Amino acid sequence: MLAYAVAAHLESIGIPPAAIVLIDTYMDGTLWEVLPQVLEGMVERDRAYVSIKDAGLTAMSAYGQLLADWKAPEVTCPVLLTRATQPMAGMSADATWRTSLDAEATVIEVQGDHFTMMENHAEATAQAVESWLSMLDRAVVPAQGRRSS
Repeated sequence: MLAYAVAAHLESIGIPPAAIVLIDTYMDGTLWEVLPQVLEGMVERDRAYVSIKDAGLTAMSAYGQLLADWKAPEVTCPVLLTRATQPMAGMSADATWRTSLDAEATVIEVQGDHFTMMENHAEATAQAVESWLSMLDRAVVPAQGRRSS
């Protein structure tokens, strides 16, 4: 939501961003399907990255409420949704677990689940994003020079 809001604002003031890049971001009804596994994964990783406290869990619940009715604003910049190829631990492969967007976006799938794509497979995830961004950079070359990202 924040990435879209910032991009829409920047576009409205004449400073368009190069792109929006989302990493396995749940912005639709799928969030409620995967929430138990997301919370379990966060608890398993507690203190590895960020300590989970009551305030954080309460905020996450509030974010979920906001997402329920949220619609992505229209933006003109390209959007990339990088998503995991594997379900999180405890989910069956045929369950509804893949993130998706209602808005127009390029979708790239990378190895791992919601967590391991940024842990064990972080380098491959970063390379996939970098490759997509470099394709954009080559595709848009204004007369004054290359567009910065």
